[in-house]
Amino acid sequence: MDFDPSEVINTSRWDEHMRKLAIAELKPGMKLAKTIYRNDDGRILLSAESELKEWHIQRLAEYSCESVVIYDSDIESEEELVLKPIKDETREKVVTLLKQSVKQIKSEGTFESQDLMEIVQRIVEYIIADSHVIYHVLAISNHDKYTYSHSVNVCVIAILIGIVMGYDRNSLEILGIGALLHDIGKIRITTRILNKAQQLEPCEYDMMKKHTLEGYELLKESIHISFLPAHVALQHHEREDGSGYPKGLIAKDIHQFAKIVAVADVFDAMTSDRVYKQAAPAYLAYQEMADQVGTKYQRTVLEALTKVICPYPKGSIWELSNGDRVMVTTVTRLECLAKSLDQPEQTKIYNLYRLCGVKVVAGIHEINIS
Repeated sequence: MDFDPSEVINTSRWDEHMRKLAIAELKPGMKLAKTIYRNDDGRILLSAESELKEWHIQRLAEYSCESVVIYDSDIESEEELVLKPIKDETREKVVTLLKQSVKQIKSEGTFESQDLMEIVQRIVEYIIADSHVIYHVLAISNHDKYTYSHSVNVCVIAILIGIVMGYDRNSLEILGIGALLHDIGKIRITTRILNKAQQLEPCEYDMMKKHTLEGYELLKESIHISFLPAHVALQHHEREDGSGYPKGLIAKDIHQFAKIVAVADVFDAMTSDRVYKQAAPAYLAYQEMADQVGTKYQRTVLEALTKVICPYPKGSIWELSNGDRVMVTTVTRLECLAKSLDQPEQTKIYNLYRLCGVKVVAGIHEINIS
């Protein structure tokens, strides 16, 4: 299959702050910041950059859409140029290919991976080409099925982490395909368990855990460029302290790609809306994961994650556990500097990525908070 490079290259810069609003809060004239997709077939319902009209809002309500992200024109634009890590059309193409793969597995027991490999190569090429590309929760589009959207998100986050950790292009492509297909084994798990809103019973959880083994077997037979994608599917729920599954491996026995995908998997799951929970803000997800460094997650991977996500956007205001209110002034891949608003005469500066004895406890300014 031939792919048009324009499907991957994205020139839309996120140079405006965005706000997540409930449908009831929308007004005609607001500008949509994220593409909205139909729940039934994943097709585009309303494209990003559209100016909302009254009938648009009514249609969104009819489709049971709970919230959307709009540009907030009352806030000054950020100075930095930040690019989305994947274009909406490319994301839609990946989801289509994933659905085709699932259909092929159900009918033939295996699937052809070449088309997926090609588009992962394009995504890697695009991300490598521009250092402004980072992962911002608000820049990631909602799709019809959580599993498909989650798979694409994990792929993007894993590739970004891999770049920070210094992997070459070939390794990034193998990491990317493993990340994209890390949950492919769930096709062998009953939808009753996959979609259950309540906590799983012990026997159901045991069945759910088998998706790692099922995924390993599927990828072992279908991905021939490397054995590593299969091991990513097998090990992405293993944890540093041996508390994971399916084998209870400890840190030294878990492949590095699986450790990367584990972090990407958990971060996206925590910051995504699910049937049984609302999405957590990016900063809370990051903090909770940071608290488990060494026990659940590898430190080097978590440090790489902070360099490719945007938990504390420039201009946002936060409350610290010591009572200080701070405003973010500088965000780079190495540091996130915030000045104290309560002690301006002392020009007290915090690096929110490396706080010592204090934590971020709340976002005060709602705008541009993930």
